[in-house]
Amino acid sequence: MLRNNGPLLATMGIRCQAVRTDDNLSGYDVLIIGKAALTPDGPAPNIMHVGDGLTVIVFEQTSKALEKRLGFRVQEYGLRQAFSRVPDHPYLADLAAGNLRDWRGTATVLPSRLSYEPSNKYNGVPVVRWCGLPVPRLWRCGNRGNVASVLIEKPAIGDFLPIIDGGFSLQYSP
Repeated sequence: MLRNNGPLLATMGIRCQAVRTDDNLSGYDVLIIGKAALTPDGPAPNIMHVGDGLTVIVFEQTSKALEKRLGFRVQEYGLRQAFSRVPDHPYLADLAAGNLRDWRGTATVLPSRLSYEPSNKYNGVPVVRWCGLPVPRLWRCGNRGNVASVLIEKPAIGDFLPIIDGGFSLQYSP
């Protein structure tokens, strides 16, 4: 399931093929889910072959897809520096620490400004919605230099190993 990544991978000399959400993935080694390819309620690939060795690489998704479809707690803020958690992981080969900080340009998954709503609870301080809760939030005036915009809060328990993390107390995975 590639979205806008097929031609790029082909120019890098990586053989790839777009798949449909109803395709049988038993003959594949790696499934790459491209940036913003998942939706909260639309079709998605059947990844039941993960137990048989299928590797799934998920690039940045929208907060709605991560929260509503996959059940993650997410945070939307501009992470401008990330850190390699598993430095010898093959997906991070030849990646220097400088490649994980202060990217050029602006992020494209999130708008550069937050959508605020007025709040009587906080004496008129505008709030944003986070996991369904109204939360007073600092202003966001752009997303230039972001390495990641939508971050998964790392689960405290379970089989979840991010290869890159960042944010306060390194509690988020891009």
